[in-house]
Amino acid sequence: MSERQFTTRFCPYCCTEILAPTKYCETCGAEISWSISEFQVPPYPWSPKSTYLVTILTYSLFFLILIPIMAYYLVFFGIPILLLGNILLMDPLFFTLLSVSELIFIVIPLAYVTRLKVEQDKVGVKTGGPVTLAKDILLGLVVGIAMVPFVFLLALYEFLGSGSGIPSPLPGPDEIFWLVITFIAIILIIAPAEEYLFRGFIQNSLDAHYGNIGGLLVASIIFGLVHANPFIGIIQTILGVILGLLFQWRGRRLAGPIAAHAIYDVLLIFIQTFFF
Repeated sequence: MSERQFTTRFCPYCCTEILAPTKYCETCGAEISWSISEFQVPPYPWSPKSTYLVTILTYSLFFLILIPIMAYYLVFFGIPILLLGNILLMDPLFFTLLSVSELIFIVIPLAYVTRLKVEQDKVGVKTGGPVTLAKDILLGLVVGIAMVPFVFLLALYEFLGSGSGIPSPLPGPDEIFWLVITFIAIILIIAPAEEYLFRGFIQNSLDAHYGNIGGLLVASIIFGLVHANPFIGIIQTILGVILGLLFQWRGRRLAGPIAAHAIYDVLLIFIQTFFF
């Protein structure tokens, strides 16, 4: 082992390079142990532990924003708590608030990455040029359309879970207007925000530490778990694997997964609106 290896290591929390005899990391403030057994060279700018902690912080803040909004609907509109999720997702105003709240999926990871002075291409924000970008988007749309069987499963499950057993009437002009707004929110906010967090931030890091298969599976399971409902979580885990494979295949660029995610969500809302 060289002299540099005896006197240099990386912070186990944020992976910043530390030079002896520094006792605390200048980036995150963590106390540093200098035993040789703990020497590490990170394969990515931050550790899996940091990935999990940032993800937990992101979702904690997300729910802190949503809980008061959901409580308002619960108290003032008397919606049964078991049906609250399904009903609110079809409410235009709530969906708009939900969409805006999902910007936090970009804000928190971006703040962390910026603090570490990491370039955005490390989290998939790169195009590869106009031709490559067009190919990524086109392939993403194809993959998203291929997810239609899963879309029908989710739409049917949520329809049966609503307890009505009666298909909704076809939307009128006002509903069509809000439907268009919903589609715009999905394309411009929801799909980019969720892909930035799950594929760009989480999977990139975990792939580097656990390998492509291990990172893909762990990131996809997290993607499924945050949806809470067991059945929906299983479907979302499968979809996470598909999106993660697309991400790896297309050179770790986010354009393809964002396009696939967007068309998948748009199809889900469309099917729920016109068929259930």
